[in-house]
This record gives sequence, structure tokens and C-alpha cells, in this order.
Amino acid sequence: ANSSKLEEMDKQIDTMSVQEITDNLSKRNSDYVFKMRKLLSDEGYSDQKIDTEMAPLLPDILKAQRRGTPANQLYGA
Repeated sequence: ANSSKLEEMDKQIDTMSVQEITDNLSKRNSDYVFKMRKLLSDEGYSDQKIDTEMAPLLPDILKAQRRGTPANQLYGA
């Protein structure tokens, strides 16, 4: 029964905007996303390119967060 509840939440996450997902991230995951964005920016990526690169990762980060896995465990530090 517990996994179906998580699947429901996953479906909900899939319909969220980037902003909604970002607003729901824990402090730790928000910091991780901020650092990733800064790294890409330092590499010369435009804000638009960073948004494009980050958008597919954000739902996975939030889904993992709901299961107790922080982004740095999901993708490495």
C-alpha cells in the first residue's frame, strides 16, 4: 500500500512546474541545486541553458527526497 502512495506522489510531481518543485525541496536539496546551477554558470552556461539542463533532474530530486534520499546521494557531490 505504501508504494502506491509514493507512486501517486510521483505522478503529482510529474505535473508540477519547476518553480513548484523548487519550492518543495528541502534546504539540503535546495543548496545542492543552487551549487549545481552555480557550477554550470561558472562553466559559461546561460541561465536558459542551465534551466534546460536542470529541468529533467528536479522531479527526480524531489521524488528521491520523498523517499529519504538527498540529491548528493542520488547524483554524487
